[in-house]
Amino acid sequence: VACLIAAGAGGPASAAAYCDFLDNPRTDAEGDTQPIRVGALGIKGEETLFAQWNATFSTYLTATAGAALGGRTFQLVYLDFDTAYEAAQHGCVDILYVNPSMYSCLELQFGAAVFATLINFRRGYDLDRFYGTIFTRSDREDIRTVEDLKGKIVEAVSISGLGACQLQWHELLLNGVDFLIDPKQVRFSYNQELIVQDVIAGHADVGMVRTDLAEGMAAEGLINITDIRVINQKDDTDFPFPYSTRLAAPEWPLASLPHTSIEVIEEVMYAVLQLESDHEAAVQGLYSGWRLPVSYLGMHQMMSKLNWIQNGECIRSEDTYDAIVCPEHHVKLPREKVAEACADQAAADERYSCPEGYICVCRPCYRLPEEQMQVSVSLSVSPFSQYSLSDGDEQGEDGEANVALPEFQPIAGTCKKLEICAVVSRLDLLRVNLNDAWHDYREDLGLESIQSVWYRWWSNEVDIIGNGTNPGVQWLESTPAEGASDYPFVIAANA
Repeated sequence: VACLIAAGAGGPASAAAYCDFLDNPRTDAEGDTQPIRVGALGIKGEETLFAQWNATFSTYLTATAGAALGGRTFQLVYLDFDTAYEAAQHGCVDILYVNPSMYSCLELQFGAAVFATLINFRRGYDLDRFYGTIFTRSDREDIRTVEDLKGKIVEAVSISGLGACQLQWHELLLNGVDFLIDPKQVRFSYNQELIVQDVIAGHADVGMVRTDLAEGMAAEGLINITDIRVINQKDDTDFPFPYSTRLAAPEWPLASLPHTSIEVIEEVMYAVLQLESDHEAAVQGLYSGWRLPVSYLGMHQMMSKLNWIQNGECIRSEDTYDAIVCPEHHVKLPREKVAEACADQAAADERYSCPEGYICVCRPCYRLPEEQMQVSVSLSVSPFSQYSLSDGDEQGEDGEANVALPEFQPIAGTCKKLEICAVVSRLDLLRVNLNDAWHDYREDLGLESIQSVWYRWWSNEVDIIGNGTNPGVQWLESTPAEGASDYPFVIAANA
């Protein structure tokens, strides 16, 4: 589904140059050269999107809002997790219908503004929110709490999925469990029904789906609901389905972009708010109606908690590895190391073989020492004056003075940042050692090696590895060899 020309509601004139990545519109514009385009996220694919939403976003809106706007035509445009950002950025669409977490990103980055929230119809209930469910097979006595996910195979829909990943991920963090680090393997199946089936079959230990997904499968005779048990279930008599997450996601929003005219927004909002549950569009769309917008602030807070917002922008999940953000004090393993970890698991036990069509991630984050450099300080047992060099001191073959260093006694074990580490007197001789605490991990983890070590001596900044003069440094005990983990040098407090 595509945008071939500038957005009909007043989109940027240059939009056509950026919208070729979308296919041709599937709905007839009936002579309208600038149709108003509704971009909808199709998490179940293009065919399912049009079967469910064309009656609302094309037929109904054309007959109502389009008529009020002087005979304008509305077109449904299929978006996926990749193209939604491009469509919003370049004005390829005028109205957005996306999941709540994606909306919070498009609001942050491109100024999207919600004007209506869906009222969903689920198993006889009208709902304007949903939760995330964490479940296991009912006979798994070893899995009772979220703590028990550690060391298990956990299956979710995708790393950017809201109801079947991110809500649960957020809940795990609130309970001190990390979704990407603590399970032995995380699988993304890209199909929530497969998640339920895999857990029941024993292929995965724990599954994550949106509320009512399993109940719907049971109603269709696909599963026996007693075969699964919800973990971390909340006590809530106001919500009709069991769930595991304390955070609720508002239902999907209808939102405008900055270029969309106020007239279009007003007419679309009025039209959807008038839509009754027995209207053909609502029946085909499997919903009850629309309401004035609810707050989506909780989604923004969740995304921040997951580190999904970096430098004012949300991570775009075209590639699962690129979308992985490791927690504080952790580093992401190189892509090949992550693949090797999963391959090693599968070689040891075929149960860990990644199913075809799935993406599997095996502990992609490695915890490093919190401080990259550790500083320790020793003080000479005798004054610096006894070790001063004079013009007549013997020189070695390399031109350096051959002077034996004094004995040093430790006065500070490991210095902390922005704190006084040691106090010395004038004419004292100070030995400082910098230890690269990450040294043993740099090659395996693809981390850069130490190129220079600087210290500040009053107003001077000195590179102790460089070849220049080192004011304030009386002896450099040994120039650190390539691959060294310690960087010792001696300073005379004689200034």
